[in-house]
Amino acid sequence: MTETIAILIQISYFIFLSLFPLNAFNNRLSYFSVSKLSFIDKLSANTIININVLFILSLLKISFSIIFYFQIIFGIASLIFFLKNQKEFNYKDIYILIIIFIINFILSIVIASNLILGWDSDFRWIMKALNFVQGNNVDNLYKFTDSAYPFLGSLIWGYFWKNSLLGYEYFGRLFYIYLFILSIFSLSEILNFKLNYRICVVISLILLGFQYVYFNGYQDIVIFSIICFISKILYCYFFDYKHKKSRKISLEIILLILLFNILVWIKHEGTIYLCFFLILFLFFSKNYQSNIFLTASIILIFIFKLKIYDYLNLPFPYPEVYSRSFSDFGFETLLSRFLLVSKYYLIFIFNNFLMLISLISFLLIFIFQKNTRYLKFFLLFFLLNLGFIYGSHLFMNLQNVDYWITHTIPRFMIQTTGFYLIAFFIFFNKLSRFLK
Repeated sequence: MTETIAILIQISYFIFLSLFPLNAFNNRLSYFSVSKLSFIDKLSANTIININVLFILSLLKISFSIIFYFQIIFGIASLIFFLKNQKEFNYKDIYILIIIFIINFILSIVIASNLILGWDSDFRWIMKALNFVQGNNVDNLYKFTDSAYPFLGSLIWGYFWKNSLLGYEYFGRLFYIYLFILSIFSLSEILNFKLNYRICVVISLILLGFQYVYFNGYQDIVIFSIICFISKILYCYFFDYKHKKSRKISLEIILLILLFNILVWIKHEGTIYLCFFLILFLFFSKNYQSNIFLTASIILIFIFKLKIYDYLNLPFPYPEVYSRSFSDFGFETLLSRFLLVSKYYLIFIFNNFLMLISLISFLLIFIFQKNTRYLKFFLLFFLLNLGFIYGSHLFMNLQNVDYWITHTIPRFMIQTTGFYLIAFFIFFNKLSRFLK
């Protein structure tokens, strides 16, 4: 019973952090160029902002206890101010929070009943999380194995592990579940359905897509969630014609920058995906001011990462497994690896339900959809992503390549599944109109 109550309190804390600094209960945020955000949009934006704040304060070597009390005091003061000045209240918002809370609780019980960590998690990620739990700061990271690996995922894990009622390890990983649920809710707003129908679709996707292995300490599910948020913003920016266009730097662009910053500090692959999204944005955007601002911001993110690595005496990551030249790989070797990657890519699609239905939806859109912008949008990212998967495995400078392929491809696939889910929602919208 004590553990159950502690889980309920932990989930409440996650939701609490999603209610500020933007007023989650106010229907209008007039100080941004976007005049109206959905409740889920505001929960997502606040979560993204708070992760970045945690990251920056940790770089300043501020202790978790001070960050925690700052959040509690600032959050309560903000909510009091928000509610005091609230003229109208939408009870649908409370309904959504209750649904998110219940789903989070159910999946948290699953995690609590199976506390097995993955190999990478046990060897790499939990050790860095433990560094923060024990009161050490980022200065201590250079002492760890694979210190070149990004550490934000472990920082989040350690932060919520430390700031939990019972101090159990898995309480930190419960935030990954909350992020997973919130990201799918965010992406589902593409659906032109009434709230209850949309919630049914979301719950179905969450339950069908949930696998314990995604939450055993690996960071891939965090990448998945961040890419869901990014994909939602890009879809609304390019395809939602009700969306208010402006020459000003909109809230979406600011959030994209914050999401890109999170992406590069979770795993190395995040930097590759950031480049893909920049290419996608520049290809479709006609707003030159936004293009320049976003490109400059990404360059600053890279410079910032270089400076932080140098400041913390961390070895900057380099592609040691791809250090051999093209001439070192014979045609037969490349062909056998190409066939091996293709084989396992197809096999693992059927082990990832969300990816499977997304790619089927993409193919159906490709066959029946006349909107070439949709096709270019999906096809460009798909080709970039496929090129990354093949390229990263064809030129591996490692033994037992078949072993590494079977372990890395499923993780690469779950990371980018959030982008392809857009195709499922678009197709669902088209299908529902056809059935009417």
